[in-house]
Amino acid sequence: MTLRTRGAGALLENGCKSLPGSARGEEADHFAIPPSTFPFSRFTVASSLSLLCISVSATIYSSGIEQLSNGYGVSIEVATLGVSVYQLGFAFGPLVWGPLSELFGREAVFLATFSIFTLFTLGTALARDISSMLVCRFFAGAFGSSILVISAAIIGDLFDASDRGPAMSFYLVAAFGGPIIGPLSGSFLAAATTYRWIFWLLTIFSGVSFLAGALVPETYSLVRLNRLADKLTKTTGYIHRSAQAPATDVAIATTIRVSLIRPFQMLFQEGIVAFFAVYSGFIYGLLYGFFGAFPWIYHRERGWSTGIASLPFIAVGLGMLVAVGANLYLNKSYIAKTRAHGSQLPPESRLVLCCAGGIALPIGLMIFAFTATPSVHWIGSTVGGALFGFGFVGIFLSMTSYLLDTYAPLYSGSSLGSTACIRSFAGAAFPLFIRQQLAGMTTQWTIFLYACLAVAAAPVPFVLVRYGAHIRSGSKFASKD
Repeated sequence: MTLRTRGAGALLENGCKSLPGSARGEEADHFAIPPSTFPFSRFTVASSLSLLCISVSATIYSSGIEQLSNGYGVSIEVATLGVSVYQLGFAFGPLVWGPLSELFGREAVFLATFSIFTLFTLGTALARDISSMLVCRFFAGAFGSSILVISAAIIGDLFDASDRGPAMSFYLVAAFGGPIIGPLSGSFLAAATTYRWIFWLLTIFSGVSFLAGALVPETYSLVRLNRLADKLTKTTGYIHRSAQAPATDVAIATTIRVSLIRPFQMLFQEGIVAFFAVYSGFIYGLLYGFFGAFPWIYHRERGWSTGIASLPFIAVGLGMLVAVGANLYLNKSYIAKTRAHGSQLPPESRLVLCCAGGIALPIGLMIFAFTATPSVHWIGSTVGGALFGFGFVGIFLSMTSYLLDTYAPLYSGSSLGSTACIRSFAGAAFPLFIRQQLAGMTTQWTIFLYACLAVAAAPVPFVLVRYGAHIRSGSKFASKD
């Protein structure tokens, strides 16, 4: 008896006796997940809701920093650590949760980690001193970071490459809608009540997201295949096992060790992963730097109120939405070319938007640098912010699709975990020094410096368009389908 799962190449072996055809069909129907061609399926919506929750949690904290500083009697710098330690949790978590989701399945890892994330989020609402707050923030980030890789991996499990574009757009709207929704909602909520209501709101949101995510069944093909093998063994009395299942406890322990080492291997041995890890880390750090820069620029320098000073984030969000729309349009072109070509297009065809984003991002930063001063009308800086948002999401959309096309279904979790680790370190570092830079170098020259660095990084996607196929040919992790 042989069953195949989508893209996995995994076999279910029965060396003893084949089941009757009716039994095989019944078990196959039990095993199969209905094909997902519509991006707003319950699988995508539930996992994206969880992703939105952890991304809002990452950014909404910054809205209450001044109140929290006064309430706990600590400096602004110490209060800002709540943003950084959460990102440090994001840095370490994916290195564990990505590989474990490939070993034990997406469902088990989600249920375990997100329930603990919800408890630590509750801890932030109850924290009575800054030490307790920072500890809870770190562990909330560490356990919540599992969703960074699991949500994207679920899309890789369920969607073929030609159908993945719209689903990835929906995924990244959730991932990067948080950085817009968080500061906006948190600023007005903190102004109307107290900073503690920010964390009570997060706790409620976490509970709802956990219940929604718990409705998503296991999607990882190899884990489902192993479960089917166990069921057939109990039902028929004959031993069935997946060709890739560990045979002994020693083999299982070895598999866990290998799985946990794999993200580091991919980070240092896979040129594609290394390229995107560094590039995404830089622009992700910039986004989180903006959380400190915007209050400085619009509240301190322009004199706007706390809530109004968060409104320019809307411009960044609009730029992000334009990038999502562009991705949907390009995906239609991708599908048409796939059908005309008669076979799957190479992953490098996903990088069109990444190249455009790599150009738009430094242009947006340049505009922002020279229009952020109070003497220039605010509309100029919001135009720069919109271009930054377009470039940011354009890069991430293409990057994530490229990694899924290259490493799905077996190693998508590890590749996404590697890149998430590096960018989370950057997201933790930038908020710690951005205010000091703005004060010491002035707003104009600080942003101009980052614009120059963005120009230097812009060739990365163009290099992969030219040499990506050659790099993939020497990879031991890249899909050979």
